Amino acid sequence: ILEKAEIDNGITLEQLVPGNVLPFANHTFQLVISDKFGSHMPDQSRLAKEIARITTPDAEIMIGYLSPRHGYLQWCESLGGDYYRISDAHPDPTMHGLILFVGERQALKQVWSAYFDVEVVRVEFDMHRYFSSFYYVRGRKRA
Repeated sequence: ILEKAEIDNGITLEQLVPGNVLPFANHTFQLVISDKFGSHMPDQSRLAKEIARITTPDAEIMIGYLSPRHGYLQWCESLGGDYYRISDAHPDPTMHGLILFVGERQALKQVWSAYFDVEVVRVEFDMHRYFSSFYYVRGRKRA
């Protein structure tokens, strides 16, 4: 999905999927649900455009993100703006150096509203020793 990020050591879907696009035909899905996937994609505009491409005209989406209040950020260093790098302090060494997009509600709404009528909701819970706070972009594709 993503073009090369401008941030050093960023992961892009291009590294995960050859051709820089999801391997699905146009207008394939009526529903796309992801949990925190959005935070792992540095190029948010490209992500929204690709999800719009693979969804039907009446599709619904729910895309999850870490919020800036999430306890996970204790293992991250700020790169400025909405970007963070997972530090070597993270308990899982396979995560070290990965780049996260952790934007505020308005930034998410602006990106996704180019293709979808969306609302951005925050969900918070304290069921783990680390406070968890997520944003979910949910909406319906514009005709």
